[in-house]
Amino acid sequence: MGYPRLFLPTIFCVLAAAQPGQDATGTRQLYYLGPEAPAGKTAPSAQPATRHLGLRYNIVLIHDKSKDEEISSSHVLKEGDCFAIDLQTNHAGYLYVLAKQSSGAWLPLFPSPDMAGQSNQIDPFTRVRVPSGYCFTVHKPAGKETLFVVFSRDKKDFFELYENVKNKHESQLADSTVEHWNQQFGSTRDILVTRIAEPVKKDEPRGAVYVVNTSDKLSSNLVTKIEIVHR
Repeated sequence: MGYPRLFLPTIFCVLAAAQPGQDATGTRQLYYLGPEAPAGKTAPSAQPATRHLGLRYNIVLIHDKSKDEEISSSHVLKEGDCFAIDLQTNHAGYLYVLAKQSSGAWLPLFPSPDMAGQSNQIDPFTRVRVPSGYCFTVHKPAGKETLFVVFSRDKKDFFELYENVKNKHESQLADSTVEHWNQQFGSTRDILVTRIAEPVKKDEPRGAVYVVNTSDKLSSNLVTKIEIVHR
């Protein structure tokens, strides 16, 4: 039995590349650095908390028989493909995923207002699938969309943002608020986005994208804004 499907006029083609002078494997190591990492993936844990706050995500192609296929973030999907996005963080906290549609309105994906009781509080190194129990079906027309992912140690940091987005009558306010948070937390040279095509270890997905705050200062949140191209 296949997944229920959500019909959106988008192809999610995540554009992520290493910044000049940065090594993708090194970024992965920063992601796993800290005392909250699982056994076998830690560096010596002298720090009181995960210093380099990070998240990892990858695109999963969903087949009719509920078979999952991890694909590269540069993979171009075709019309009729159904897919989801898997996310994982290296620290306990709160995750928000928003999508800006072609109309300019922001659509909450996680937590979804259509799924009562869904919590966005997550544990470190625990996979979260968006959308949960569903998949996005690729449709035309062509264009460019935006996916906005927020990960925070503190729920109150972005709670107001998410509440504004859920109110369809305040889409303009939500747009300005999202841009404000992106400029304040997402547009920094300390945020490194890299892509690793093949897994380094067996329990890692193919086509993983790592987003890590490389600053030596302890960070409280992480924001990444991803362009979504469909053609």
